[in-house]
Amino acid sequence: MRRNLTKSERIKKQKDIRGMFKHAHSVSIKGAKLFFKRNDLAQSRFTVTLVRKYGKAVHRNRAKRVVREIYRLNKNQIKCGFDLVFMLFPSNNDIYSERKSQIIELLRKAEIFEDNIITD
Repeated sequence: MRRNLTKSERIKKQKDIRGMFKHAHSVSIKGAKLFFKRNDLAQSRFTVTLVRKYGKAVHRNRAKRVVREIYRLNKNQIKCGFDLVFMLFPSNNDIYSERKSQIIELLRKAEIFEDNIITD
């Protein structure tokens, strides 16, 4: 499986993202929330959104970049055929390792993350 993110793996249309907020299932933990639903495609798609008062542009962009990287490195362990929207809330410590544990926990709660895959 390719490790880079392609355009077909991202949800870009505003209509699709709004539909996720209305019709998708959701799980949440402190600092993040995941909206997910089946998409009947051969691969999963995702996007990252932030709450309105997240902070300055530098912090918003870094938070999105971190989540995209976490997704990219772990996408071979995520079940295919889902649309995912990660909603992030501001936190005092926006550290990569903490965001990674949040994202993995959200995916496990949604039963989309497969732990038994061995990575190189």
